[in-house]
Amino acid sequence: MYDDAQYAVNKSLALDKTYQDAIRESKVIDSLKNERMNQRIAHYENMVVRTVYTKDREYYNILSIDGGGIRGILPAVWLSEIERKTHRSIASMFQMVAGTSTGAIIAAGLTIPQQHPMSVEPLYKAADLVKLYTTKASEIFSRSNTLGSYIKTDPRYTDRGRKTLFSTYFRNTRISEVLTDLVIPAVTAENPCTHLFTKCAAVADSSKNHMLQEVLMCTTAAPTYFSPYKLGTTVYTDGGVHLNQPSLAACNEAIRTGRSSQERIFLLSLGTGSFVRDPLNPNATRNLWFYLTHRETVLQVILDGPQNNIDSQCTGIIGENYHRWQVWFEESIKLDDTNPKTIEFLFDTARAHIEEMEGYDNKYRLGLLIDHLKES
Repeated sequence: MYDDAQYAVNKSLALDKTYQDAIRESKVIDSLKNERMNQRIAHYENMVVRTVYTKDREYYNILSIDGGGIRGILPAVWLSEIERKTHRSIASMFQMVAGTSTGAIIAAGLTIPQQHPMSVEPLYKAADLVKLYTTKASEIFSRSNTLGSYIKTDPRYTDRGRKTLFSTYFRNTRISEVLTDLVIPAVTAENPCTHLFTKCAAVADSSKNHMLQEVLMCTTAAPTYFSPYKLGTTVYTDGGVHLNQPSLAACNEAIRTGRSSQERIFLLSLGTGSFVRDPLNPNATRNLWFYLTHRETVLQVILDGPQNNIDSQCTGIIGENYHRWQVWFEESIKLDDTNPKTIEFLFDTARAHIEEMEGYDNKYRLGLLIDHLKES
């Protein structure tokens, strides 16, 4: 990864030693090479993060996190960097957090309170969620041993790994107990429509005050990977089927519930990476056999597809107060690819995106956002 990038930079500098873009890229590469993943995670874990709630805020800050399986490492790292730069917990800077599927795991993790009465301190830092992905992700994918799972007529994985992990991290905490407003989409399986699990609804109606671990089982039940999950009398599947990018749903929820007017919303939307197909041959291998044998790839297209439309809609609603962070891959990364090399690649990609924003910062992309959050 670094060698190819450095080679391209060196070629550019050979043509023009003063080329500023190439100089900045070289600094990014050096920074990433000099501090590897485990060193950076250790740095995150040693950070002191304060929880300071500001009164009379000018803006209602919303954090939105996409679905994407193992690619949730990207927003987890970005949020660790935000906590590093502001020295404040995510829960104290954002008044609403929305997340779909893997994004819901991060959203719940950053808003769950410490386990004692009336606590306003979050139980986890963003760094704890990074560590979850780098050390525990493989536990989520407990392989099913049925014949159908191997010939792809049954889901590939059982619920055992997810249940154990969610029970360990989220215990018996209910939606009403989280520190911010919370929005988690899922899709009803029998009569497919989007359902939003929200703190607002949980506070108003005790029958909707589900345990976080149960809600996470619903929103992470990705088709072909896991079976639909039954909560009460309703069966749910992965929220990403309809709302992989929950930014617009979060905006609408904030306005509908009277939490904020449209003009006061400030929204940071974090993607989990998307796959750029060959622009010279976009329809390669797109035949019936491809769709039969690449169900996971097709599912990823379905989940990732609507995000650009939602970006456009959010920009139309809140204008310059909408910030979207996303990266693009040359090769597809499956939701369940927990190979250590893939995990390190995703971690380095997230770091590189932050370093590049810093290198090119004009006090709009990154600096303005950090200043805004420090004052929130």
